Amino acid sequence: MTHRRIALAGLVALLALLGANVATTAALFTDAPGVGSNALSTATLQPPTGLSATAGCQLLAPKITLSWTATTSLFADGYDVYRSTTNGGPYTLRAHVTGRTTVTYTDTSGLSTNTTYYYILKSTASSWTSANSGQASAKTPSLCLI
Repeated sequence: MTHRRIALAGLVALLALLGANVATTAALFTDAPGVGSNALSTATLQPPTGLSATAGCQLLAPKITLSWTATTSLFADGYDVYRSTTNGGPYTLRAHVTGRTTVTYTDTSGLSTNTTYYYILKSTASSWTSANSGQASAKTPSLCLI
C-alpha cells in the first residue's frame, strides 16, 4: 500500500471510531419549495400589445401616428419606439416615450413620402427592456399638401 492509501484508511478508521458518518452524497445543497414567507418569485416586463400605425401629413410633411395598449407590467416606466424600412427589421431606436399609461406617439422625424415604415415597441423599466411588441406598418402619402 502506498502512504496515501494508508493515511486515508487511517482517517476513515478514526472517523468511524468517533462516530462520524463517512457516507458520501452527490448533493452539497438541497432545496425545498415553499420555505415559509421567504419564497422567491420573478416578474416579467411585458411588451405593449395592439400596436397600430396610421400615416398622414403634418405641416406639408409626412407623419405616422402609433397607438397601442399599455403594458400590464406595473413597474414599466415608458416605451422605446423602433423603426425600420424593412419588414421584420433591423430596427433603429427612434424615441423613448415616458409614462406607462402613454399609448400614442407621432413620428415626424426623417420620414420620406411614399415609403412604408415598420415599427415595434419595447416596454422599459430603468435599464430593463421587454421583448418586442408585435410589428405595425404604415405607408406615408405620396404628396403632403395639407
